[in-house]
Amino acid sequence: FGYEVGVYTSHHSWASIFGDGDYTIEGVSGVLPLWYPHYDNRTTFDDFAPFGGWDAPVAKQFDDGPAVCGVSLDHNWRP
Repeated sequence: FGYEVGVYTSHHSWASIFGDGDYTIEGVSGVLPLWYPHYDNRTTFDDFAPFGGWDAPVAKQFDDGPAVCGVSLDHNWRP
């Protein structure tokens, strides 16, 4: 279908689900692209610390900006 599959999670969520931030899943961890949330209003990966087999992310959700027409919109960044 032409869709790229990835993982959306934070270190905290990963550790909560798997019991350890260093837990890895073969064929997923460090293989599929990682998109992580950190609401610091900054378009940079300077805040990222490796977890779950990922050394670097491909995208970041950095803000849940003001509502537009009454709908809250998350802001995402990808270099």
